[in-house]
Amino acid sequence: MEVGIEERVNKFWAVRERYLDDDFLSDLEAKFDRWQYRSGQDESSVVDACEFLSHLRFGDRLREYLNSLYKSEPDYPAEAMLKAVFLMDLKGMVHYTEVIQYLSSHKDKALLLGFKRDARSGKVLSPKYQNFWYFINIRLGKEGWDMVFRLLRYECVIEGKNHGILIGHRVMEDATPIEAHRNDKDASYSGHYKVKGYKLDTITDSDYDIPLAKMVLDINADESKCFIPQHATLLYDGITVHDTWIDCGYCDYPNLAWAGINGITAHHKISSNWVYNPKGTVEAIKREYQKYWKEEDFKADADLDYMLRYLYAHGKYEHVGAYFRNIAMERYAIDPYAYLKDYHLRNRQEGRHGYWKEQLRLEQRLRVKGIKKVDIYLTHNLCAILAVALCRIQHGIKEKLTSIAYIT
Repeated sequence: MEVGIEERVNKFWAVRERYLDDDFLSDLEAKFDRWQYRSGQDESSVVDACEFLSHLRFGDRLREYLNSLYKSEPDYPAEAMLKAVFLMDLKGMVHYTEVIQYLSSHKDKALLLGFKRDARSGKVLSPKYQNFWYFINIRLGKEGWDMVFRLLRYECVIEGKNHGILIGHRVMEDATPIEAHRNDKDASYSGHYKVKGYKLDTITDSDYDIPLAKMVLDINADESKCFIPQHATLLYDGITVHDTWIDCGYCDYPNLAWAGINGITAHHKISSNWVYNPKGTVEAIKREYQKYWKEEDFKADADLDYMLRYLYAHGKYEHVGAYFRNIAMERYAIDPYAYLKDYHLRNRQEGRHGYWKEQLRLEQRLRVKGIKKVDIYLTHNLCAILAVALCRIQHGIKEKLTSIAYIT
């Protein structure tokens, strides 16, 4: 049934293209701002991807960054090019040529994304393959896509506050394997995952499913090393995290210590081989702190919070980490059922990874090789998710922000 509908839609656009003229394009441009917004959240609001993206407005910071990529006004506006990348991801296109051919044969869709009309001929200027490839891999590249990710994240958080949505207060972190292209010699084989590829580590808002941080690493790398830099980038950008859900792989003393002194409550499983660590008692913390009484920044009347921060700064990760781990173990001992019920909320993170893989066809569409290019590929797909969430928030929507099944 769905295949039949898709074929009919494609035939409709093909016939429409035959009669597409300047008058039609001009009329279309005049109607842009009057089009009713459709959210694409469910069957009742199915929306064409280009139409949906036409309602997306980039913030000043992102527009300024995109404009800074060019020394003069480009033939193909950077905002339109960025939306074209999102179009590729949302429609599950594999090759750049698919996007180029689609926009070339659907001039009205190119207009919706923001591509211009030539001043002389009046024709819509849709990008060529070389322009599109260069924009993704050179003009932006890894550093550029990281910046786009951060700026879209910033826009989601700020726009969320304007609409009464608090994004980033409760987060979850986990890693998922990404199967590499079969000819990727840089990819490693994982005996744990039984696959050759890479690992995508993400932090996601637990209430709104919005990706907030990401790192791509070797599939056999230790994802626990991602915890501090991933959470630190959120704090650096002004996102206040109160709670984070993680599995035991992230629960070493340095990570728990860092989370604790930064006011983040870590929700994690209690491993069966953990024992109460006496180095984490208040008395042990005070004794260890007293050893620095000759230092200039030593305070005789310091409170516990200052002592924990001080010891962390001096590399006493076990003492500080044990203090916060002991607290978690005490909570578990009081009510194991309630503790585990809370901890298992983290299973939703695995579900998000599975949803992204399925809906964006992340592994099936992966055609690049090498960790840098894989990073670019995964990042612009996550940026597409952020763009969808941002567009919905801008239109006052507060649920199913990252659902993409009905954006066609």
